[in-house]
Amino acid sequence: VSAAEQDEVKKEGENVTLYAGVINPNDVITWYFNNILIAGDQSKVCTDDQCKERFRDRLKLNQTGSLTIMNITNTDSGKYQLQINSSRISIVRNFTLTVPVT
Repeated sequence: VSAAEQDEVKKEGENVTLYAGVINPNDVITWYFNNILIAGDQSKVCTDDQCKERFRDRLKLNQTGSLTIMNITNTDSGKYQLQINSSRISIVRNFTLTVPVT
């Protein structure tokens, strides 16, 4: 199941939250940035070196499954994808974040 795409335009230095919507406690959620895994659960936020360097201490995976990116820069612009997997269905939500160069 796929949901509509959501676009966000933010200024450098702002925070942005990409909302997961309603999730259940047993749902497995994963977040991707330009097809690279950036968050899975609280213990798996940015586990590879490239991700750690790009998003160092700026990602927060909320209990609701939403992803907050703090102090954004233009290098954070791109495609974000949320995958929600439950025992019955899989949902994909796409987000495009644009941070214009100032």
